[in-house]
Formats: sequence, structure tokens, C-alpha cells
Amino acid sequence: MAKKRTQFIDQSTRTIETFVIFLIAFFLIRPMWPAAGYLLAVVLPLGYLKITVGKPDGFLLHLFYSWGVPIPGLLPPRTRRLGR
Repeated sequence: MAKKRTQFIDQSTRTIETFVIFLIAFFLIRPMWPAAGYLLAVVLPLGYLKITVGKPDGFLLHLFYSWGVPIPGLLPPRTRRLGR
């Protein structure tokens, strides 16, 4: 029987993404507006987790694309057909 190995490549990067959102709010917004920086450093990561937990990778990208936000490297969201 094959030995079971851990799959580090397939592990979710949600922890790192949440930490990056916290750092952006804490270190970029807090020096300009301290109260807003502290508030956003807590609210943004929690909101991100609430939206993305249990969803597949790329969920937010797909959601923004469906709302019509242009994403570099993809067809414009308004494009419906490529042919006639």
C-alpha cells in the first residue's frame, strides 16, 4: 500500500490572503487615519473570510467579473459572443 503524504501544494492560501489584507489596512491606512485603520484592519479580513470560506479558489474574481469589473487578461465582461 502506498504511503500517504501530505499535499502542501493543494493547501489553501486563505490564511496568507487574510494576513495580507490585515497588513494593508494596518500599515497603509492606519498612519493617515488611525481609527479607520484599526477598524478596517479588523473588519476587512473578517468580511473576506465570511465571503470566501467554503468557496472555491477564484470565487471573488469570478464574482467581480460577473458584476462587470474588467479584469486584465480576460475578455471584457460585456462580450457575449466571439463570432457573428
